[in-house]
Amino acid sequence: MPTDAFEMALVHSIFRKELQSAPHLVRSVRPGQRGRANRVAGHTKNVLAALHHHHMAEDELLWPKLHDRMPQCAEDIQRMETEHEFIAKAVVGVELRLTEWIAATNSTRHFAIQSRASQMLVSEIRALGELVSDHLAAEEERIVPLINENMSDAEWRAVTERGGSFLTGRNVWFGLAFVGMALEACTIDERRRFLAGMAPPQRLLVRLLARRAATSYRARLGSAWG
Repeated sequence: MPTDAFEMALVHSIFRKELQSAPHLVRSVRPGQRGRANRVAGHTKNVLAALHHHHMAEDELLWPKLHDRMPQCAEDIQRMETEHEFIAKAVVGVELRLTEWIAATNSTRHFAIQSRASQMLVSEIRALGELVSDHLAAEEERIVPLINENMSDAEWRAVTERGGSFLTGRNVWFGLAFVGMALEACTIDERRRFLAGMAPPQRLLVRLLARRAATSYRARLGSAWG
C-alpha cells in the first residue's frame, strides 16, 4: 500500500520559482508593451490555473482519504484545507490586479496609471507567493509522509492526474513546458519514475518535446519584443 509521493516536491518547486519570478516579469514590461504584457499575464494565469487544479486534486481526492485513515492527524489536515481557502482568496486578488494591469498597459497615454497598477499587482503576487511558500513547506513536512504511509500508488496516481487537468488544448505548450521544468528538477532516478507513471503516448510526447518546450517557453516569456 505505501507509495512515494516524490512528485509533490517537484511540482511545488515550480510553483515557488514561478511565483518568485512573476514580480520581476511584471516590472520588466515597459509602458505600451501590449504584447509582452499579454504574454506575462497569460503565463501568470496559467501558473494560477495549475495551482488551482493542484489544490482541487488534494481537496477532492487526498484530504477525505487522509481524514478517514489518519484521524489522529486531523489538525494538520484541516490546516492544509484552511490554507487552501486563504490561497484561493489571494489568487482572486491577483487575478483582479492582472485585469487592471493589462487595461492600464493598453492605455499608452497613461504611463503613471500603468506604474501604479504594476505596483499593486506585484504586491498581490508577493503576498500570494508568501502564503503558497509557507503552505507548500508545511505540506511537504507534514502531509507527504502521510501520503507515503497511507495511500496506494494507484490512489496517488489519481491525485496527480487530477492535478494535471489544468492542461487544455489552449495551453498545451505551457503544459509541456511545465513538465519540462519538472524534469529539470529531477534526479536521474526521479526522472525514470516520473516518466514511468505516464501513459505511453504521453511519455513519448514528453521525451520528445518537454525540455525543448521549457526552453522555448522561457525564451519567449523573457523576450523584450512588443
